[in-house]
Amino acid sequence: MTNKYIELQTESFECVWDAICKTPQEANELRARSDVMMAIGKIIRKNAWRPAEAARMCGVPVPRMRRFLKHGFNDFSLKDLLDMAACLGYRPNVTLQKRRAL
Repeated sequence: MTNKYIELQTESFECVWDAICKTPQEANELRARSDVMMAIGKIIRKNAWRPAEAARMCGVPVPRMRRFLKHGFNDFSLKDLLDMAACLGYRPNVTLQKRRAL
């Protein structure tokens, strides 16, 4: 009887977006969206806004805000999120970082 071992190869990624995206461009866009989404969520939590108040402050309908609060990541483009941030009185501050060589 012979033992058959499957050799697993592991890959290392800088972030989850690099692991699941096909291109660095797609990973960058998703990373930017998630960063802005988390920042808006933090503002909403800090102010303890209920969905209706958060929707009014962000300039979106209440059902859309409910999707946002339920982490409806795929429902929001980067433009949508930047528009919401602008309604809250925020603007983006972009920092480019060199991608880590893997």
